[in-house]
Amino acid sequence: MMDLISDVENLLLEQINHEKDGYLEDIIYNNNLNCEFEKNLNFIPTIISKYKEQNDTENLKKYYIMAIDIEPRITYYIEELVNIFWNEQNYSQFEQYCWLGIMNNSSSCVLKLSEFYYQSGKLNLMSNCLLIGVRKEFPICIYKYTHWQYVLKNFSLIEKYLIKAIDIGFETLFRKVVTYHYFIEKDYELVKIYSHIALFKRNVIFGAWMLGYYYLKIEKNYDKMLYYFLIGAENNCDKCIYTLGCYYHFINPNYELAISYYQMGVELGCYKSINNLGYYYFSVENYPLMKFYFNLGAKHNYPKCYNNLGDYYNSVENNLFEAIKNYLNAINNCYVDSYTKIISIINNKLDTNDLENYLRLVEDFEFNCENNSLKKIFTNIILIIKNKIVNN
Repeated sequence: MMDLISDVENLLLEQINHEKDGYLEDIIYNNNLNCEFEKNLNFIPTIISKYKEQNDTENLKKYYIMAIDIEPRITYYIEELVNIFWNEQNYSQFEQYCWLGIMNNSSSCVLKLSEFYYQSGKLNLMSNCLLIGVRKEFPICIYKYTHWQYVLKNFSLIEKYLIKAIDIGFETLFRKVVTYHYFIEKDYELVKIYSHIALFKRNVIFGAWMLGYYYLKIEKNYDKMLYYFLIGAENNCDKCIYTLGCYYHFINPNYELAISYYQMGVELGCYKSINNLGYYYFSVENYPLMKFYFNLGAKHNYPKCYNNLGDYYNSVENNLFEAIKNYLNAINNCYVDSYTKIISIINNKLDTNDLENYLRLVEDFEFNCENNSLKKIFTNIILIIKNKIVNN
C-alpha cells in the first residue's frame, strides 16, 4: 500500500512540475486509490498548493473541507476557508466555519466573527463572541473585549479584564495598544485609564512612562509628570530617567540633576542619555567629556552621536576629513540629516586641491546600510564630488 501511495505522490509532483492539464484527482482515480488518498493528510497540502497557484477557489474549498473532515484541529484550513467564504459574501458558510474554528481554538476566527457581528449591528453577539475568546485566554480577544467595555464606559470590567490580560502575558500587547491610542487615535482618556490600572494594579512600569509623557506633552502638568516619571525612575525605566534628564536640562534648568539622570540612563545603556550628556558637554565647551560620550554612543552605532561628532569636527576643529567620516557613519545608520551637512562641506569648504582625497574617503567607506534611499544618497555624494573635480 505504501508503495502505491508513494507512486501517487510522485505522479502528483510530476504533474505539478510539468504543469499538465487536467484535474489532480484524475490521478487518484487512475490509480484506484481514491479512498486511501483522500483520507491521508500528507497529500492534501500538495493539491492545495497547486490550486492556490491556479486561484481555483472551488477546488480549494473542496480540499479545505476534506482536510477539516480528517483533522478539524488544524485550524489553518478552517481559517483559509473562512476567508474564501467572506470574500464570496457567503455569510452563512462564513459564520458556520468561524464557529468551527472557535471550537478548535482559533483566535483568528473569534476576531473575524466578532467583526462580522459588529458590522452587522449585532452588538450582543459581537460581545458574546469576544467573551468566548476571553474565556479561552486569547490576549488579543481580551484586549478587544476590554476596549468594548471602554466604549460602554463600564470601568469595573475594564479593570477586571485588563488585569486578566496582563496576568496571562498581555504586557507587550498592552504597550502597543496604549502607544497606538496615544499617538494614532489620540484617545488620551483610554491611555490614562489603561496606564493607571496597569501601573497600580500590576506594577507595569510602562504605565508610569505613558502617564508621565501624557502630563508632559498634553496637559503640561509638570507636578504630575514628575510624580509618574519618578515612579518609573525608581524602577529603572530608562525612558522615564532620560526624560527627567531632558526636563532638568531644557525645561526647568538644573544641570546637576540633568547630568545625574543622564548618567543613570547611561548605566542602563540608554543611548539617548549618552547623546544628551555629550551634547551638554559640547554646549559648555568641555570637549574631552563631549568626545567621551559621543564616542561611547558611536561605538554602539547610535547615529546622532556620529552626527554630533561630525558637527564638532566641522564647526570647532575644522577637521573636514573627520567631519565627513562621522557624517557618513551617521547616514550608514539611517540618519539622513547628515547628508545635507556633507553637501554643504563639499560645496562651501573643501579645497579643490583636496577633492581627490575626499573622493577616496567616500569611495573607500564601507557603506552597508540596506535602505535603498540611503544607498542613493551615498552614490549621490560620490557623483557630486566627481562633478566638482571635472568642473575644476
